[in-house]
Amino acid sequence: MRTQKMERTKIAICMGSSCFSRGNRTNLGVIQEWMESNKANDRFELTGRLCCEQCSKGPIIEINDKAIKVESIEHLHQLLEKNYD
Repeated sequence: MRTQKMERTKIAICMGSSCFSRGNRTNLGVIQEWMESNKANDRFELTGRLCCEQCSKGPIIEINDKAIKVESIEHLHQLLEKNYD
């Protein structure tokens, strides 16, 4: 019997100095805490990446290769919940 492996949502956090200082330092912790509290570690693949070259728009995260400006912690939670389903 074969079991179908669920595809994981890929989240990449820009670790460039601009994005990191504009909020991705906090966003990293928020994502890790959200994944742990929702037992979602098997549903997401969380990585860091070098500069996304969108410094003036930061902080930037990528979800499945789509760059998104994180407006607030509430916005980040909405993004995570939307991609959890």
